[in-house]
Amino acid sequence: MTGRTNLGRAHKELREAEARLAKIEAALAEGWGNLAERRAAAERALADARNVEPAAWVDALVDGRPRPDNVALAEQACREAVSAEEAHTERRRMLRSESLRQHDVIDRQRQRLRLELAAFVSTSPEAIALVAEYNRCEQRMRDIAATVFGAPIPGCFDAPRVVFHPGAGGKPDPEWLAAIAALETDPNTLLPSHAPA
Repeated sequence: MTGRTNLGRAHKELREAEARLAKIEAALAEGWGNLAERRAAAERALADARNVEPAAWVDALVDGRPRPDNVALAEQACREAVSAEEAHTERRRMLRSESLRQHDVIDRQRQRLRLELAAFVSTSPEAIALVAEYNRCEQRMRDIAATVFGAPIPGCFDAPRVVFHPGAGGKPDPEWLAAIAALETDPNTLLPSHAPA
């Protein structure tokens, strides 16, 4: 698998993780609606039914009608309202938990993207050509120093180099910095190519 393929996959998986988090956050942003009001109304209706039921029973007995079941109906409505509110609360708890987990997934995907980006850039033909040009220039400087002074200059080019780190031994190339920044959002960005001078 090529470096650009790995980089593209890391981009895709990060976008998918971010899209999933957006859906979770949208579900969490949904309001409670009227669940609390529905529960309060059901509790009031139950209390009212319990208050009037004894008189309603007596009236039903006197009139020869069947016993009213207003309390049973109000209790059922109250149970349903409480159950709906508890189900919504549980759903929100699960969504909050999943949101935290998804944030961790996104952090890992961003880290993976950075690693894939570093691997792609450091092994790209453009970067290899840039390092080869750097090495050629460094060797030319050694040759010039040896020619002018008859020997290599002590300490010249002895320190380890970090070629891709901005500021390691000079100013970062703005063209490369822009290309690397663009690669963070688009895996198909082309790297600058430098022909040897």
